[in-house]
Amino acid sequence: MPNVSGPRPTLPSAAAAVGLLLAGLTGCSVEGPGSDGARAAAVNFHRLLTAGNGERACRLLSERAVEDVRGPDDRACATALTSLPIRPVAAVRSTSVYGHSALVVFDADAVFLASFDDGWRVTAAGCSPRQDQPYDCAFEAG
Repeated sequence: MPNVSGPRPTLPSAAAAVGLLLAGLTGCSVEGPGSDGARAAAVNFHRLLTAGNGERACRLLSERAVEDVRGPDDRACATALTSLPIRPVAAVRSTSVYGHSALVVFDADAVFLASFDDGWRVTAAGCSPRQDQPYDCAFEAG
């Protein structure tokens, strides 16, 4: 039997290599740990909007998103948010997590989120894809 010298691959390093390969093939997108929290935050955001509860929906926004929603005339976040053209949704199509950022795609909207110490916060919503361009959003943290 031949003598093989050097370290043998361990299960964690083999799993890490497979993970890196899959991340490279999927553009670093992962649906797994973390995606449940992002999905739940986006669903809750839409649920609150549909119920007309702009005040509670605003609590799910990042600080910079609140600033964008309020606009240059500094309107109340709840009033401004409920007046934006954000379509109601029925189902989540996909959730992608990229490090501390996430994208939740619904049947009629796309919501961007960022992970903060207190959980996932909405950074953009009312988003529609545009061919070869960034999403067009009703608001976004700038």
